Amino acid sequence: SNISEAESAPCVMVEGVCIPEEKLNDFLGARRVGITKPSQEEDSKVKLARALLAEAVGTGMIVVFGCGSVCSSLSGAYQGIWQVAIVWGFGVALAIYATAEASGAHLNPAITLAFQLVRPQAHGMTPIKSLLYVLAQFVGAIFGAVINLA
Repeated sequence: SNISEAESAPCVMVEGVCIPEEKLNDFLGARRVGITKPSQEEDSKVKLARALLAEAVGTGMIVVFGCGSVCSSLSGAYQGIWQVAIVWGFGVALAIYATAEASGAHLNPAITLAFQLVRPQAHGMTPIKSLLYVLAQFVGAIFGAVINLA
């Protein structure tokens, strides 16, 4: 039809003016000297670090809520087992919702071992990655215990 190639090319609107995307990328590329896109290896390292942090935080949340509810029942703050169970369940659910996207929410060395043995392809589990997950879970649990002791 009557639409030229330049008009049909993708554009970015800047103050009401359509600037062809290719020209804008060339302009911005010239301005971004020294800035490079992260390599796939760097990206996988960031994802692993994010997953390990999620495992540590999630496991710490379970310890803080779960073991903390037991500690509270011993001090008389809770009246019975149902209150402890509800708080513990809330802590587990919260930890799973907070970490599922980043790490798969293993949050327990037994779950990590099960994934490694039964379905290693589910989260790209390797023996090293499994070991790192378990170490992160231990660190998170210890940190949660320290919070409960404070």
